[in-house]
Amino acid sequence: MKRPNRLAWMGAIALAAIVLLSLFAALNSTKINTGSTYNHNFDGYGAWYAFMQQQGISIQRWQKPFSDIQPENSPITLLQVGGYPRETTLDSQEREWVEKGNTLVILGASPRATGAWLQTSQARN
Repeated sequence: MKRPNRLAWMGAIALAAIVLLSLFAALNSTKINTGSTYNHNFDGYGAWYAFMQQQGISIQRWQKPFSDIQPENSPITLLQVGGYPRETTLDSQEREWVEKGNTLVILGASPRATGAWLQTSQARN
């Protein structure tokens, strides 16, 4: 009887390893929240939304253009969660809305660094 070739065994082991790694990678990449900020993990705003509801705070979730958000009677606070980083400067529509007494909180804004002056003195021992 002929013994199987050593190269054939190594090829079979390598093929099996590739198949197992491919299955493992495919199972890990099918998470439903991949790339989403709305999830119930500690870092998602879905968990924050659920927490605020438990506190009895009235919150509405909208997926509308900014121009469609008009408070009826009293000023409101809008928490704006965008899918992309944005500057902290407001456009004219947002500025007008805030000037009416409303509050706009923008998550994911990338403010510019300030040239704040800072000086500390430490006592010598």
